[in-house]
Amino acid sequence: MGDAVARALSKQQKTLKRMGFDPARPGDGVIRNKLGMPVMEKGMRVAFPGIRLFNPILNTVAFARGERAEGPLDLRQMRSGSKMVLKYFSLRRSLSKATEDEELKQRYLAFMRHVEKAQAVSNPAISGGRYLRLWSSWMISNSCDVTRKLFKGGRIGKEEVGHFSGTRLLELLLDEKSKGRAKKLLKAMGKGHKVVYKKMKGERNYFKKKDLIGLTEDAMRYFRVWYRTDSYCLRADRATYYRVVGECHNRKTREIIFNAYHRHFYENEAHDRSILAVLQSRKRVAESLGFASWGEMENAQLGIHNDAHLMRVLQHCWNDSLPLLVPFVKRLEQLKLGAMAGKVTPEPKGPLTTNVDLIDELFYVTMCRQDRLQRQLAEYMVFGPALKRYSELASRLFNVDLVDESDNVTFSHEGWDRDVKIMHVVNAATNAHIGYWYVRVFARSKKYKTGLASTVSLCDGHVFTELNFVRPQVNVVRKLYYEEVLSFGHQMGTAMHMLFGQSKTAHLPLDAKALAGSLAELAALDSDVIRYMARDGGRVPSEHEIRSVRRDVYFYVWALREIAVICVLHSGEFDPDTATVEDLRNKAKEVARAFSPVELAPSYHPLSAEAGMWTVSEGATEKLGYLFAHTRASSLL
Repeated sequence: MGDAVARALSKQQKTLKRMGFDPARPGDGVIRNKLGMPVMEKGMRVAFPGIRLFNPILNTVAFARGERAEGPLDLRQMRSGSKMVLKYFSLRRSLSKATEDEELKQRYLAFMRHVEKAQAVSNPAISGGRYLRLWSSWMISNSCDVTRKLFKGGRIGKEEVGHFSGTRLLELLLDEKSKGRAKKLLKAMGKGHKVVYKKMKGERNYFKKKDLIGLTEDAMRYFRVWYRTDSYCLRADRATYYRVVGECHNRKTREIIFNAYHRHFYENEAHDRSILAVLQSRKRVAESLGFASWGEMENAQLGIHNDAHLMRVLQHCWNDSLPLLVPFVKRLEQLKLGAMAGKVTPEPKGPLTTNVDLIDELFYVTMCRQDRLQRQLAEYMVFGPALKRYSELASRLFNVDLVDESDNVTFSHEGWDRDVKIMHVVNAATNAHIGYWYVRVFARSKKYKTGLASTVSLCDGHVFTELNFVRPQVNVVRKLYYEEVLSFGHQMGTAMHMLFGQSKTAHLPLDAKALAGSLAELAALDSDVIRYMARDGGRVPSEHEIRSVRRDVYFYVWALREIAVICVLHSGEFDPDTATVEDLRNKAKEVARAFSPVELAPSYHPLSAEAGMWTVSEGATEKLGYLFAHTRASSLL
């Protein structure tokens, strides 16, 4: 890693030895004193009492001298609804007084910057505040009307309109009669998001010990109800579902948990009705813009012009995966049937085997991938130092430096939560200012535990990332699973892409938007990167453990199955206006069966996994672009 890095590591090791921790001796990742008492986790910074008093003063001096032109967003001022509204009206009046085009553009950029700040505060993951969200939503909607008049009159161009994205950008392109359809779409997406994520949390199910044969002793202790005799509580959520079905050796137990999870989606129709409402709203918006379906409008960015072309592309992806998929499925059969497994023949569509179904799929795929080696690798990854090492390597990929300024703000942390890390992004070569990246690593509350990691643009030069990792318990050293590393890498690449080209990302094709995140994600799978991150674990991971975290063909085929369901539901082959809930389920199950290498179980609900969450999200059809970006990044690396 170079002489400078070697000297820095040597200095760090000497410091740790003075504190009573020997880096050469395998340990638990905790720095201990001479008495053996834990002092602090490795990688944590010691914040001296005076640092929050003097650093803001030094910052003020730097701003006065002109050494710094911009600082982190101050949420305290942005949370004042009256101040935000008064400033909004002031900026809006200045637009009407502008005479020259250049002056109008400059005032419009200041106007939109204020609107973006209002939109940032309205995000419940950042601040909350019901009345403030009402004010900010009104300002955002009103700014769409102002922008539409200026854009239709030719006074501003696409570069200025690029500050809007997603459904808000579509609202600008619609006429006065049709703009209400975009607002109905936003409302349907918000309601669908709440309903779907509530379903993903599942419900409690109580079982006897005889019903859970095949689970490990650790899992049984985890699920045991202490105040009941011979009672075990399993919440039928996604995390429990993947853990039990992927690790249980007993087919009957896997079937019980599988049916309990999917039965929860069939009990009432609220989940499917919310998805159907989103599909109906999207179809009406696409028709207002002159497209036959929402999928045709979105997929045009990828060069896919109609529904027939879309099905050819999906079928081409399936056919290209067969040379690697057929041996993998044959291995699944061998694990289940032993040496008596029959010959697996590739089919143009549908399952490649009838001996393995969805109930067995996750368990035998876990055995093929040797996921136990992934858990062994996680033991070497101490959360704080490993994530810090990867962020250093990923910043080199984007030629930036990340400066932690979480301690350089005022006592109230500029209105941000203490869990949010404030990173100043500068150019590594010229040390020029690029922007600010705000990262919340752990989930803020139980409400967001089921949420996926996401990155949103607050305003020009400010990006917020929420990783939603599980918070560690008190006095427990948090280990880093490699799926979390890949998630962090993807969000970091997306954040850097937003900071580099803030106003232009809305007009890029879907695969180009996701390419930066895919590159950072796949770069984390390099052997040298994994060994560098595991230096604090006390032992060098083996090649088998490193190989266990790399993507295989089944990862892409599983993603293709979920993406195909989304694409077909948004295409012209499915009419959400005339379809019922049963039609929605049957169509989704038909598509899932066509792109599944194993048989579907009778109780399987096709929208119970990522397909359901992606359908109600902002960029539902962008997932096909993600698949193209992953394959493109794999060819580059």
